[in-house]
Amino acid sequence: SPEDNRKLGTFCGYQLPTEPLVSSEQTVTARLHAVHQHEGSRFRFRYEAVDTRGTPGQTHLDASNTCSFRVTLNDSYSHFDPGSYGFQEYFVLHNPGHPGYANNLNCEWIIQASPHQRVYMSLTFELEESSSCIYDRLEVYDGVEGQMNWNLTHTLCRRNQMPVTVKSSGMFLRLRFVTDSTVTSDGFTAKLASTCGGYLRGAEGFITTPNYPENYRFNQECLWIIKVGIGRTIRLEFDDFKVVNTTPSCSGDYLTIQNGAHPTSPYLGPGMFCGQNIPQNLESSSNVVRLFFSSDFINADKGFKLRYYEQASACGGSHHLTTDMPTVTIQSPNFPNPPSHNTECSWTILAPQDKAISLHFVGAFDITPDFPIFSDDSATSNCSQAFVEVRDGGTILSPQLGKFCGTHTPNTQHSTGNAIYVRYYNNIQSPHLGFKAEATIDRCGGTYNAWEDGIITSPGFPTPYSADINCTWKVKAPMGHYVTLQFLEVDICSASVNCTNLRGRLQIRDQNATGEVLGTLCSSREEVGPINTYSNIAYITFTGGPNLARCKGFRLMFNKSLEECGGDLVSHEGEITSPGYPLGYSSRICNWVITVPPGKRVRLQIIDIDLYGGEIHEGRIICRDNIMLKNGPLRQSP
Repeated sequence: SPEDNRKLGTFCGYQLPTEPLVSSEQTVTARLHAVHQHEGSRFRFRYEAVDTRGTPGQTHLDASNTCSFRVTLNDSYSHFDPGSYGFQEYFVLHNPGHPGYANNLNCEWIIQASPHQRVYMSLTFELEESSSCIYDRLEVYDGVEGQMNWNLTHTLCRRNQMPVTVKSSGMFLRLRFVTDSTVTSDGFTAKLASTCGGYLRGAEGFITTPNYPENYRFNQECLWIIKVGIGRTIRLEFDDFKVVNTTPSCSGDYLTIQNGAHPTSPYLGPGMFCGQNIPQNLESSSNVVRLFFSSDFINADKGFKLRYYEQASACGGSHHLTTDMPTVTIQSPNFPNPPSHNTECSWTILAPQDKAISLHFVGAFDITPDFPIFSDDSATSNCSQAFVEVRDGGTILSPQLGKFCGTHTPNTQHSTGNAIYVRYYNNIQSPHLGFKAEATIDRCGGTYNAWEDGIITSPGFPTPYSADINCTWKVKAPMGHYVTLQFLEVDICSASVNCTNLRGRLQIRDQNATGEVLGTLCSSREEVGPINTYSNIAYITFTGGPNLARCKGFRLMFNKSLEECGGDLVSHEGEITSPGYPLGYSSRICNWVITVPPGKRVRLQIIDIDLYGGEIHEGRIICRDNIMLKNGPLRQSP
């Protein structure tokens, strides 16, 4: 019917539509048809007017920002020229004022390809150069998992960084152009086109080679990622398959299918497919599948069509860790979304006979019962309605290492033998997100939360440590606090007196592996005072070495500071000061996130400022001590 011909889409179930809908007219009608009136069907969507009066393919994102644009690539920008093995037609994008640009610009372009397509971008530029691109720069962001959820992939300003070509993982790419208040240059040119592939979500769908059922084009590379719900698996069924087979090893045109999202993920089935025979149905063991299609410039055929389906997967199971596969990830069903109510899962994880196992809780942790938990330590709470428990052995009768609920991430758990048992349980109507954990063959190390005091020792302390040991610990205090490390005993044998030898030393850094070195220890004779971090994270590494003197290693205690610096502030108004104000400050990294009610904006007034002066570098003043304000809650916010 005429009405059906104008329909933008029909939706039901629990899967969000993955692509935005764009109308061709000024009016859109949404109709909800609910047969079961009492089952609580609901939806919510956001709409916005799109300005179509600008450059074809390019519209303003925000009326209040004249330098923010959306670029939509339709089929006219995805032609492929077999003669030059390149795109026949580009959408060409320049900075405002090109050639040349103004000072103090902050421009962005959201580039969107059609569904089941990716964005291809080729960049050339002439900008003010600096080693770290802190003056004028181009920033390229990929839309993570095919969504407008940005991951910075390139920061560009130097000629030696060219040529630059980028392919998005899904249908979105973001380009940001920032300039300072002084030197300018010509600017940039971006050539844009859509290319095959994309990030596919949903319970089912299909994939075809470009131009199917006609022959696919020469010299193409297409990448698809299929992702279904956590705890689910994917079934692939081929309707048609005709991919030119020039050699038995599929060295010409081919399709690869992998059980995971990465180029190094294991293959499904034989892994590489070509020829005229329809492959057998395939089933993944994870919730993500990666498909890569490549054609050469010699022959072509009609390609393939396959369908994919989301399948339920029972939670729990047995896992065997080996030297080839030393890590396995387990999680509550549907994580990071809430599981079904009244769920119980158990995992048994085994390592080689002479090894132990570490269980590291990663990401968000939220197993909140129906009653409030008042203790900071969930292990001391009742945790009877919802919990995850860890046992030192392979069964539910093994000794308990810990039982956890609440929202505080548990510390790393260590088995004493080669087996560990994990059980997730909820007996409530509205369970929270759950947990995710990584089990690894244990040597040493782990992540500890400094909600209260704790102890870290070298492996086997006080017995002598082995020469081949290499350990890393992270100690995290709550946001707004720093970590204090107190060394109770240090007995380390080193080949060097000044700790220059990487073997046989204990090192503490701030935040991560590249953070500032706070201390390096490599003997048993030195008196070591407490070490305080600048941020809320201490990064500790210990490497063994020749230990002829049978040194014992170390034993230290960690705790969080009483003093606070930074944190999440939710209020209509408030006041922030540097630590110790007005009596001076010590070395600290403090991060505050200020949140006001929806519909309001934040206004900051600096009442007093007295910071250490800057230094001149490359003709610019660099502030060693500084206050940085960002328009958003994330580190990558502008």
